[in-house]
Amino acid sequence: STRLLFEEGSLTIDQPARIDMTAALSMSDSRPFVALFRNAGAQNWLARRAEMEEIRGQARLSMRDGVIYVPEATVGDEKIGVGMKGVIDGAVGDGVILMRYGQSHALLEFEDGRRHLVLIKPSAKYEAYEAPQPPPD
Repeated sequence: STRLLFEEGSLTIDQPARIDMTAALSMSDSRPFVALFRNAGAQNWLARRAEMEEIRGQARLSMRDGVIYVPEATVGDEKIGVGMKGVIDGAVGDGVILMRYGQSHALLEFEDGRRHLVLIKPSAKYEAYEAPQPPPD
């Protein structure tokens, strides 16, 4: 079963639209997502690694003028997880994505359309990164 709980949020329908939300995710089984990966042509080894149990996640995000601000979003279980912080402005994103598989961690940094993979102290870099905040109202 899957449960998505919007803990708090607001949506202003005006020009431009504005969104602020906090959500929590709880899923007992990832097999429906794995089936989507397989049906989309993902390699079997990748789909098998996406199989998780007791998945938990949380996210905070805001949108202003079409720009999405993500102070932090995480999802995973005991063996695999992903965390993200950053800003998405159209096709360009600035931020960090931390990937964890068992005890192995890697960080993907995005800046000005460039990507950089970090394998030395990726968790510390992730924790130190402060995502840009939306402009004040």
